[in-house]
Amino acid sequence: MEESKDIAKKEGDRLILAAKAQIEQEKQQAIEGLRKEVAALALRAAEQILSAEIDKAKHQDIVSKVSNQLVKHNERTGNIGKALRVGSV
Repeated sequence: MEESKDIAKKEGDRLILAAKAQIEQEKQQAIEGLRKEVAALALRAAEQILSAEIDKAKHQDIVSKVSNQLVKHNERTGNIGKALRVGSV
């Protein structure tokens, strides 16, 4: 009789551990899903804000500035930076 109780107790403990592990896995999946959803929403919001606030000329100015910064960085580091200049490709 005592052996049956031990077996049942061990089986119960095993089931509890398995359930806790499954709950943790599902929790992590839910958190990751929420992170992805929040990131997608933030990107959509940023795109809408930028498209409303930046006209074509401002957009080109930003692209040129970033391109020039990349060129300067690449020239300092010895990488081929001239190919990155806007309009030189």
